[in-house]
Amino acid sequence: MIKGLLDKLFYKQRVSLKLLILTILFSALITLIITLIQLYIEYRHGYKSIHSQVELVESSYLASLSQSAWVYDTQQLALQLEGIVNLTDIKYASVTLGDGDFFEMGEEVQKNFIEKRHKILFNYDNNQIELGELRVLADLNELYSYLLDRVTVILLAQGIKTFLTSFFILFIFQRLVTRHIQEAVRYMQEFNVNIYREPLLLTRVSSHTKKDELDELQDSINIMNQEIYEGYEKISSELEKRIMVENSLKVHEEKLEHLYTTDSLTGLGNRVKLLLDIEEIYMPGVAIIDINNFKEINDFYGSNIGDKVIIDLAKRVVEYLEESNFEVYRLHADQLALLSHGNETAEVLESKIKDLISSVTKESMLFDHYEIIIGLSVGFAVEEKDSYIDADIALLIAKKEHKNFVRYTSEFNIEKEYESNLKWTRELKNALEDDRVVAYFQPIYNQKTHKIEKFEALVRMISTDGKIISPFMFLGVAIKAQLYFRITMIMIDKVIEAVLEHDYEFSLNFTLEDILHKDVSTYFINRLEETGIGKRIVLELVETQNIENYEEVNNFIKEIKSLGCQLAIDDFGTGYSNFEYLLKLNADYIKIDGSLIKNIDKDPNVRLITENIVAFAKIAKMKTIAEFVYSEEVRSVLDEIDADYLQGYHISEPVAYEEISKFK
Repeated sequence: MIKGLLDKLFYKQRVSLKLLILTILFSALITLIITLIQLYIEYRHGYKSIHSQVELVESSYLASLSQSAWVYDTQQLALQLEGIVNLTDIKYASVTLGDGDFFEMGEEVQKNFIEKRHKILFNYDNNQIELGELRVLADLNELYSYLLDRVTVILLAQGIKTFLTSFFILFIFQRLVTRHIQEAVRYMQEFNVNIYREPLLLTRVSSHTKKDELDELQDSINIMNQEIYEGYEKISSELEKRIMVENSLKVHEEKLEHLYTTDSLTGLGNRVKLLLDIEEIYMPGVAIIDINNFKEINDFYGSNIGDKVIIDLAKRVVEYLEESNFEVYRLHADQLALLSHGNETAEVLESKIKDLISSVTKESMLFDHYEIIIGLSVGFAVEEKDSYIDADIALLIAKKEHKNFVRYTSEFNIEKEYESNLKWTRELKNALEDDRVVAYFQPIYNQKTHKIEKFEALVRMISTDGKIISPFMFLGVAIKAQLYFRITMIMIDKVIEAVLEHDYEFSLNFTLEDILHKDVSTYFINRLEETGIGKRIVLELVETQNIENYEEVNNFIKEIKSLGCQLAIDDFGTGYSNFEYLLKLNADYIKIDGSLIKNIDKDPNVRLITENIVAFAKIAKMKTIAEFVYSEEVRSVLDEIDADYLQGYHISEPVAYEEISKFK
């Protein structure tokens, strides 16, 4: 029973045990201090009493001793020494005379004593005559023994009192506090966020008028329990919704990715798939196959036969290369492509492609009683970079020179390219000096309000004879001549000037290189801070498929958004347009690329892709802007699929700064 009580009060309740130990230690410290003070007082009192006995010898016995010593009365000296020794606490007394005689009484104390020496003087004829010396010893051992007994009694009494007091305090603390804390601990240990529990109710009598700390603890735990449970329910609900949205987006993305990377006619990978696969291969070998005079086949036999020709050619090429390291793709119209993912040399690959050309064109094709004989032109390149572009250049040369196979070399038109680059570099530098690099503005139409609400700023160069020159002619040269970022800064100024003058929103094109170029990004942010017109500027970000410095790009976007800017992802639908980037970059607008829009009224697959992009945008709470709207038919389809904004020549061609006001 006692062991169970001790376990309950001490071992199983660490707070109570700590309280007991601290109480005992503190009480012991206080007891020790008080005891020491008390002992010191008693010691001072005892010592003073003994010292007064020693002083009594001088006042009471020293005069008579000097008389006895003068007459040399030894019997009287002995009696006087005995009287001194009989005084309380005086244990020893001795007299030493000048002639060497020695008298003593009592036992000499070896330690813990008070010693007092007095000279024995006799007054004779007004002269002090020194007869000898009196030595007195007072014993302190009895005082020390008394004090030691007192220490034992005081410490024992105080110790018992301290223990009983501490035990009582512990018992009260356990009944009033500790057991209720344990109740709260057990309650919290059984806590589960997804299971609702009844509120904690401590087994104690509480005041209804004034709450104490345990009542507040109980209420706080119950409030926390309720808030955590409600918060968990809310988060669970939000997570379920988010999972549903993400699953829906994933289905859309998988469907779109398949449409983006697969040719619907042949089932082969398309141009997008080819470009993605090229990125994964070092020194890729790329061949582009073109059917000669395919337009005539289409015009003469019809598009159905034309499609069958492409399907049959694709089948022949795939079957012939089945055992090789080539992957087959369909690019567009009458073009196929081959990508080598093996380790053969360029010469071996060239030999295989030439054998392929001979094999697939050896036999004619038969469709609906029509016999069709085809010829092929092939451009081939093996380069560390730009194999696809170089293969396309080789194909152009093959068709121009009426050859069935051309392999790209670095000598193709390089001199002419240098000459052209030098010419445009001079033109561009002069235009920059003369302020002939300007912004043209293309209106963006809101399908809901039927109004022009935005403009996209497009860079143009004005020639010395007043002609408007497309950026296609000089932007590539600007990059090589390190003038590109200067053009970007000019466009920043032009857009801010337009915003300050007009009440529209204006879009400004930015590349990843613009963002990562410290001077350009800092200049743009500083201009936004100076003018405070960020809310009417939309930054159109292009080339988002290869973001490597994502953190730096994201930090820039966060900063301009904090200044009011909105973000649009440009040319969405070209290359591998990644839905993940749209969500990561927190885009406000998706600009659907013109390569989709221009065929949306003719090609069901293109319409399906565009519908999915619009559907995704609405789920993600983004707005869509359709580019390259060139006809009423295209506009009508975009209205049906609920695109938000339209941009293109059907709405308006890009106009000079001075003409913006005409749209009011």
